[in-house]
Amino acid sequence: MAQPIKVTNRFATPYDTAEVLGVSRSRTNRLIREVRQLTDRILQKTRAKKEDLAGTSKKYNGRNAGTKSHTTKTKNSKASH
Repeated sequence: MAQPIKVTNRFATPYDTAEVLGVSRSRTNRLIREVRQLTDRILQKTRAKKEDLAGTSKKYNGRNAGTKSHTTKTKNSKASH
């Protein structure tokens, strides 16, 4: 029977990984700074898109959303079916 893996030590940080790979501390700091900046830009774009879409709602999602149409049936047409 399989046993669950138990982690007793702390998880590795980016600094630990860089040290094992032989990357200098200054290069590690620069890479971490660049990744954080990139992540912040991605989050800002995502937030801006969500704010732009906050007032709109779509019936359909996906690539062909603009080509799909949705019509509602009137009471008379519902009753005849």
